[in-house]
Amino acid sequence: MKVPDRILIIGNNESAIMSANKLLQKSSKGDVEVIVLGNDRKLEFIDSNIFLSTSSLNHNNTSKNADFLLRPDVRFLQDDPMILNINEKSVSTRKGAIIKYDYLILADPFESDTSSIKGYNEDARSVETAQKALSLREDLKKIISGDIVIYHCTNSSFTSTFAASLAVNIKSYISRKESADKLNVKFISSENSVVTDRITEDLIASTLEKNGIQFVKGFKLSSINVKNRELESEGGESIKYDLPVIFPPHKYRQYIEKSKIPRSDSGNIEVNAKTLTVKGHNDIYTVGFIGSDYKNNWNTLYNQVDFITSRIAENSSSYPEVENYTYTYNDILVTGDERAATISYKGDSITVGTESRTDYLIKLYGYQAFFGIYVQGFL
Repeated sequence: MKVPDRILIIGNNESAIMSANKLLQKSSKGDVEVIVLGNDRKLEFIDSNIFLSTSSLNHNNTSKNADFLLRPDVRFLQDDPMILNINEKSVSTRKGAIIKYDYLILADPFESDTSSIKGYNEDARSVETAQKALSLREDLKKIISGDIVIYHCTNSSFTSTFAASLAVNIKSYISRKESADKLNVKFISSENSVVTDRITEDLIASTLEKNGIQFVKGFKLSSINVKNRELESEGGESIKYDLPVIFPPHKYRQYIEKSKIPRSDSGNIEVNAKTLTVKGHNDIYTVGFIGSDYKNNWNTLYNQVDFITSRIAENSSSYPEVENYTYTYNDILVTGDERAATISYKGDSITVGTESRTDYLIKLYGYQAFFGIYVQGFL
């Protein structure tokens, strides 16, 4: 009798849920044992959060518990990974368990590094969860005058287009307020180049200019001076704010920092772009890998999870042979009140789609992708 391959998935985000459920869909019964290691929290569809600043959605209808979304035959361990031993193919947890694996999927390898920005916890706003986005919406209702500043670290797990879209949405929202002429929106990037390709770079810059949003580049945020209400850079510069929305850098979780996973010169996990495996370890897969960085993006996560689960099912359960992964990435940049541009990357080619109405349609997409396709397709 075949001993089932044990697939351990670390994470409690949508990538982990998708990976577990799709593995069982693609594998014959008894060929795999799937374990998800993480804490049971409400999962929130992050891509929809940028629309919450002006939408009528609320926290209760943008989230589901992890145990509700997982198939019954997935083992869900409510615990935290502490030590990853890639030589022994095991993970030790906070509660003292040692979990062996045949395949490991790192579905949640990083977290926001808010500790690197002094004063962040005192005064920064964010849209990392639906609840925080809704809190920002309340702040936007109250503000009458001053500077609304959106700071984006290019090493954030959110894309530059995501942050720029939020800036456009906020600008659109405050333009309908009676005190619109007393409110300004600034978009600040930590680098002089916000993305790696010129087409998207120019599109972001022209979109911000068209919407009357000041664009500041090369400002590396080091601290938030709450008393003086200023953002302070590493170079000693400062920018006044009245409402700061911050996209901080990300850092690898502690169990990865302590492990011996191969790293590139940039400090990122070295990933084979054609197989999404860690260099020298064909049993360890990563989700969220985009180029040389990690980002939160629904379409990218979906494509990568589909590829990774197919690869594992091919080895464990005679799933049809899978070709190498092709780097694909789809993004949306809100360009105006009810308009957006779609940006698609495949390999080295970039395509910018025609503009379309988005105020209602993209919110609907985010909502249905979480509750419709997500639940019905992966359970």
